Amino acid sequence: MNATKFPAATTIAQAVPGFQRLPAAPLRYPLLTRIGDWFAGTRDRAFVIADSEVDTPRLQALRHEFATRLEHERRDTLALIAVLDERLAELRAGLSAAQSGLTAAEAEGAALEHDAVDDRPVTFSEIHDAADHRLARRARQRSARRAAAGQRQQAAREAIDRAQSDIERTTAARQSHWTLMLVRCHYIVALGNRRAATYTRSLTRRLGGRVMTPTLQAPDWLAEQQLPAFAAPTYSMPTPVAVLRTV
Repeated sequence: MNATKFPAATTIAQAVPGFQRLPAAPLRYPLLTRIGDWFAGTRDRAFVIADSEVDTPRLQALRHEFATRLEHERRDTLALIAVLDERLAELRAGLSAAQSGLTAAEAEGAALEHDAVDDRPVTFSEIHDAADHRLARRARQRSARRAAAGQRQQAAREAIDRAQSDIERTTAARQSHWTLMLVRCHYIVALGNRRAATYTRSLTRRLGGRVMTPTLQAPDWLAEQQLPAFAAPTYSMPTPVAVLRTV
């Protein structure tokens, strides 16, 4: 299985693009492993009784091996998703702050629209100024405050748009991690079933009759196609059960 490594100093913002893992290629079933499974089936024939359920040590070992591999994939994926969840928390906090800033700027702009100017002096230095000069100065100050409020509104709208776009991309990447993990785990289950089938054919070759090939039971979380919108939960994985039945 392929893996992704990052230096310890990598920040979340830098690491997010690199966390997009590719689906693992179909796992190989080498000839020596296949021979080992076949030989184990030949060796364990003494444990098999016709028309009975069989759970040999070899089947138990296969179940535990592949359950461990599935759990490894799940935990790695949840670790990656946790990084994206932290990034989502930062983005949503920034979005909330930008929305609050926009509300304040809009309220200030609305107040300035109804703010009347007069020529009354407000400082001792303005007492000797002409009334029209004071009135023009008040108008310029109000226009400057309006322009500043408009700039703050525009900056807040741009920050909201950026945060919403980043949230959408991060949420999509979060779901992508889970979907790719499902693909990787299905490869693992398929390989486990191939090995169980090879072992079973060798184990029951001389029994005759119809044989139900044991399969690795997929954990419940492997059927979860969608992740929660935020804060991935800790999934519990039941122990897979494989039963060999001869008829």
